[in-house]
Amino acid sequence: MKTPTPGSTATTLLSYNKKTKVLTVTMGFHPPKNVGETLRYADVPESVYHEFEASTSKGAFFNSRVRNTYNLV
Repeated sequence: MKTPTPGSTATTLLSYNKKTKVLTVTMGFHPPKNVGETLRYADVPESVYHEFEASTSKGAFFNSRVRNTYNLV
């Protein structure tokens, strides 16, 4: 599953692999040092992907629910 994130300065694309439970986040404009960086997080429940996808603030969701919660692959 892939979801473009138009309107978000924090992310440009989210994707999720149901089989491996890997969430992939492509960073956007903020923070500037990570522009275009792709981060992959392991063992993320599908429900978290859907919540991230539906969130009104991708940056806030990423910082509070993903960044320090799941391990990078």
